[in-house]
Parts: sequence; structure tokens; C-alpha cells
Amino acid sequence: MKEQLESNAFTKYAAGLMDKEELTKLENWLKENPQFMNTLAFIQQQVNAMPLEPTLLTSNR
Repeated sequence: MKEQLESNAFTKYAAGLMDKEELTKLENWLKENPQFMNTLAFIQQQVNAMPLEPTLLTSNR
């Protein structure tokens, strides 16, 4: 469960959806847990690679 919460915070950060208080908490947590910087960078790359416009998925039936 703890890993899922960390992942959700990382995704929220990468999407630019954190408020100032959340951002400060994450920054402080990362200072204490620098081993997660690479994970956060990876998630940020994935979010940045996503298309800005939603696309519809169609089935080929």
C-alpha cells in the first residue's frame, strides 16, 4: 500500500497537479529518500511523452 501511495504522489507531481503544500512534502520526502529520484524521473518522462490531446480507442470488430 505504501508503494502505491508513493506512486500516486509521483504521478500527481509529474502531471503538475500538486498544490504547494503537497509539493513541499514531496520535496522533503525525496531529500530523505533520494533513491526514488530515478523513479520520479522515469514517471516524469512517461507523462511528458503522453499526447496532449485525448485519443479514442476503437476496436476492430
